[in-house]
Amino acid sequence: MQRTAIKDILLDNRIHMIIPVPLHQKRYLERGFNQTEILADFLHILSSVPIHLNCLKKTKHTRTQTGLNRQGRKNNITKGVFEIKAAADIKEKNVLLVDDIITTGATLDRCAEKLLTAGAKAVYGFTIAKTM
Repeated sequence: MQRTAIKDILLDNRIHMIIPVPLHQKRYLERGFNQTEILADFLHILSSVPIHLNCLKKTKHTRTQTGLNRQGRKNNITKGVFEIKAAADIKEKNVLLVDDIITTGATLDRCAEKLLTAGAKAVYGFTIAKTM
């Protein structure tokens, strides 16, 4: 995994859009917010790169990843959990995919796979924290 300073990625016009990892509607209603959207808003303020909330959707309600081991996390985020909703917006674009915490990378991997299959040119991942 290559690590690059976020300011370098955002400010050199490498990124065309910011996409926060979506929550399932049920979880969103329980919480009242999506923490990845808050992070995406902050990155947008720093860079003016537009946020796209409707390109990627979580279509299956899964249990929270908290407390699951590595294999449990990968099994929880199975194929078909995320769907592309606006493929035309993604074509040939460099995407910054925003999540809050990376543990195994299962969520970012699944989302990036969907975005690349839909025609994204490149997908960069951004998280605020990594578990140890």
